[in-house]
Amino acid sequence: MRGRILLAAAVAAVAVVAMLKFGRTLHRSQHAAPDEQVQFGTPRPDEVARTTSGDEATAELAEERGIVWGRLTYEDASPAAGLPVGLEYGHFMTSTDAAGRFRIDAPPGRHGLYVGLLDVETFELRPGQQHVADHVVPRGASVSGVVVAAEDGAPLGRGWPCLYGDRVNTMTFVRDDGTFRFGWIPSGSYHILVPNSGPGRRTESITFVVESTDVVLRIEVPIAPPLRLRLENLPSEWRQTIPLYIEIRDEAGRRHTVPPSNAIGGPHGPDSTYLDPTGRALNAPPTPVPGKYVLRLLHVAWSSPYLETPFESPRRDDELVVRIPDGARVVVSQLREVTSTLGRLNGLAVGTACEYLYPDSTQVVLPRVPAGRQAISKTNTWSVVLLGHVDVPSSGDVMYVVDCDLDAGISGAMVGDRAIQLLREADHMLVASKPVSSPQFVFSPLAAGHYILVVDGHRIPIALNARQVIDLSDQLAR
Repeated sequence: MRGRILLAAAVAAVAVVAMLKFGRTLHRSQHAAPDEQVQFGTPRPDEVARTTSGDEATAELAEERGIVWGRLTYEDASPAAGLPVGLEYGHFMTSTDAAGRFRIDAPPGRHGLYVGLLDVETFELRPGQQHVADHVVPRGASVSGVVVAAEDGAPLGRGWPCLYGDRVNTMTFVRDDGTFRFGWIPSGSYHILVPNSGPGRRTESITFVVESTDVVLRIEVPIAPPLRLRLENLPSEWRQTIPLYIEIRDEAGRRHTVPPSNAIGGPHGPDSTYLDPTGRALNAPPTPVPGKYVLRLLHVAWSSPYLETPFESPRRDDELVVRIPDGARVVVSQLREVTSTLGRLNGLAVGTACEYLYPDSTQVVLPRVPAGRQAISKTNTWSVVLLGHVDVPSSGDVMYVVDCDLDAGISGAMVGDRAIQLLREADHMLVASKPVSSPQFVFSPLAAGHYILVVDGHRIPIALNARQVIDLSDQLAR
C-alpha cells in the first residue's frame, strides 16, 4: 500500500512540473487585446489518450515539447473558424475557434502544417519553442454525394472515389448505401472519378466547382460491356509475370480506370488481368463512353507505361488487338548493392520496359526491350535514378552488370511540390529526378563525385564521397 501511495505522489509531482513548464511557455496571442483570453482548439481525443498512457506518457512528460499556434483568416480578413488543422497528414489534429485561432502541442522536429489536406507551411520546431503560424487560407466547403446505378437508381456501395483538383488530390470510401463524403476542400475546380463499382460498370467522372457552399453530387454509373482486348507477339516470360494493369485515359489525359480499388476484378484489383493462352484479357475494364482514348499496359506493382496504343470507342471491329513489339532480352545482374542502399528499390526500368525488383533480387530479366541505346534506371514513387546505359539490338540477349561503386546517396524530406533534378557536374547529364507530387526524394545509389542539385532553378553544388549519404532536408527547408 505504501508503495502505491509513493507511486501516485511521484506521478502527481511530474504532472505539476509539466503544468508549470507549460504555463511559462504559453504566451498571449499577438493579435489579442491585453484583456482578451486566448482560446485554442482541442486536441483529438485519441491523441490525448495516446499521450497520457503508461510509460509513453512518462516519457513525453519528461520531454519538453514545442507549441504551434496561430490564426487563420480568409482573404477579406475574416476569421477562418472551424477549419481542421494538423501536422503531417492527420497527426496532432485540432480545429480553429470562432476567431480562427488554434494551438497544437507537438514534439521537436520538422513538421508540415496542413489545413485539411492543404499544405500551408513546413517548419522546424525546437524543444520549448513557440512557432507562430498565421496564414491566409482560401474558403472551402465539404463535398458529398451518392453513387447509384444509372438504370434503376440503386445505390452502388463499392469503390474509392478519387478527387483531383486545383489545390488537393485525395480519395475516400463509398459506404454500403452508396454515399461518400470529403471533408473541408479548398475552393477551386475539381473532378471526381468513381472507379469500376461493379461488374460491367464504367469509371464515371464528374466535374464541379467548390466555393464556400457545401457541394452535394449524384453520380450515375451505367452498365457497359467489357473491352475485348487481345495481345499478340507475347514474350514467353509474360506467361509467368502476368498480371498486367490496363489503364485507359481520354484525350485530356484523365484516367478512366484507376488501379487499384476494392471493386471486383483481377488478382490485383479491378484493372488487373490475366491472359489466356491466346493472349486475350480475362478481365478487361468496361468499354468507355464514345470518344478517343489511349490504352496503357503496365506491369503489376509498377507505375511506368510499358506500352501505349490509341483507340476509339465504340470499336467498329470485334476486339482491340495490341501487338507487343519485338526487342531483345536484357538481363541486369549484380543488383545486391543496389537493393541494399538508401531507400527501398521498387523497380528497374530499361527504356520503357520495366519490372518489379524485390529487396533480395540479384538479377532481373526484361523481355522485349526496344532496340537502341536505352537508359537503365531505378524508379520508385520518390525518385528516378540513372544507373547506366545499354545498347540493345533488335533481338537476342544482352547482359548488363551494375557498377559496384554505386554506394552513395542523397535524400531530402518535406520538400513540397518542387521539381528537383540532380546533374553530373562534368557533363551536366541528368542523373536523378523527383516527381513534382512527391513530398520527399531518395537519390540512390550514386557514384562518388561532384553533382549539381537543381531546385526550382536554383543550383546547389554537392561533393559526394564513397559510401556517403547526405540528407539535405534542413538546407531545402530554408
